[in-house]
Amino acid sequence: MKRLNILYMSLFLMLLFTQCTDIDSFDNLSIDIGDHLGVSITDISVLGADEVTISEETGKIVVMFPCGTDLSSIAPTLTLSEGATVTPESGAPVDFSRAKEYMVVNGNQFKKYTISAQVNCIPVGDNLIYNGGFDNEFGWTVISHNNSGNGLLTIADGVAIWDEAIDVPSGAWGNEAHMGMYQKIVVDEAGDYQLDLDITINGFEEVWFEAYVGTTEPIEGADYGAPAVKVLAANAWDCADTQKFYSGSLAATECQNLDGRISLEAGTYYVAIRSGGFTFGEGGIIVDNISMEKAQPEGVSIANGGFDNESGWTIISHNNSGNGLLTIADGVAIWDEAIDVPSGYWGDEAHMGMYQKIEVSEAGDYQLDLDITINGFDEVWFEVYVGTTEPIAGADYGDPAVKVLAANAWDCGDTQKFYSGSLAETGCQDLDGSISLTAGTYYVVIRSGGFTFGEGGIVVDNVSMDKIN
Repeated sequence: MKRLNILYMSLFLMLLFTQCTDIDSFDNLSIDIGDHLGVSITDISVLGADEVTISEETGKIVVMFPCGTDLSSIAPTLTLSEGATVTPESGAPVDFSRAKEYMVVNGNQFKKYTISAQVNCIPVGDNLIYNGGFDNEFGWTVISHNNSGNGLLTIADGVAIWDEAIDVPSGAWGNEAHMGMYQKIVVDEAGDYQLDLDITINGFEEVWFEAYVGTTEPIEGADYGAPAVKVLAANAWDCADTQKFYSGSLAATECQNLDGRISLEAGTYYVAIRSGGFTFGEGGIIVDNISMEKAQPEGVSIANGGFDNESGWTIISHNNSGNGLLTIADGVAIWDEAIDVPSGYWGDEAHMGMYQKIEVSEAGDYQLDLDITINGFDEVWFEVYVGTTEPIAGADYGDPAVKVLAANAWDCGDTQKFYSGSLAETGCQDLDGSISLTAGTYYVVIRSGGFTFGEGGIVVDNVSMDKIN
């Protein structure tokens, strides 16, 4: 009977296929090759993680850790679809300082996931950038924007350095170095913001350096640009005359007419800094003191008046005594002596200054002020000038620059010897910080000299310059 049934079934199938002479007759034929098999990472558990986000649509998994977490050896435990396996295997230690790809396989089905780790570091003060002084690697995600494998981006000794792994001949595009770093920022209040950084370039060629602000997160192996907004640039083609050998504020160079200013709505953004090309110059491109703060209104141009770091200011000694101290730390600037020199030893007195170049875009009346703390000075002067010439190390500064603020142990010792508050309000030497300016380039210079600066030195914070008329 079994043989007869098999014979009948064979004859039936032969008849069926004999009748189907048109290939279109097979349009509705389907073969189950295992599409029902799951190839998902359904959950991930990581010791010490704050939050895990899984996007099944994009295959991206983001694990958030507390600030300061060492990402060099993280062992995630993965929950998979039934019957699936994953490489690297669940529980294996992985270096998550860079994004890591995982492959899930189930039968003949597979899916790739990208797992990245981020540390949740909160900026302090007005600066939206966390760890812009590169005290360590925290706060920044380092990626390669191409697949050449030739880019180097290292954070060490308080700076970030872009360079090549090997010197690639000019024009070998596709093999050029192209590395970037980024961090997520949160803007609480709509307005104009100023991004800046200190950069040192020692002879670059065929290299670009750019800073962007965008709403999308940069992706490993991909370029980054529009619709993100480029706000800063160094470029060997467009700006080599001023930037090939340069050290200072990148915003001040205004390469490609970019000065770091951008208008933003409240929300979440990414600050992305990238550089690529050939021949990065001796020592590579060195970056420090990245800051992003609410910009002052047009016509007012004091940068980093709150001394979040050392950016924006140039410190010089106005004499050759070597006895002056001027430090920026813990959000203030402090003038003092290295050693206590007896009163009257002129030539050995401390005499230090700091200055920055400002751009006044609109003629009018301006008000300059700062907070000052003095704890018992003697034979000391403290002065603020606005001038059109740049100060010179080892030289005094004064006329024809205009003195707009003063503290003086001789003229105002009765009110200023022990004082903390607005310097403009003291009115020492009948100066209240006001000055009339035409549009143009100026230097704001703050200097102090003499003997006995008082306990803790002369402490300054919140330098500002506002248009008042």
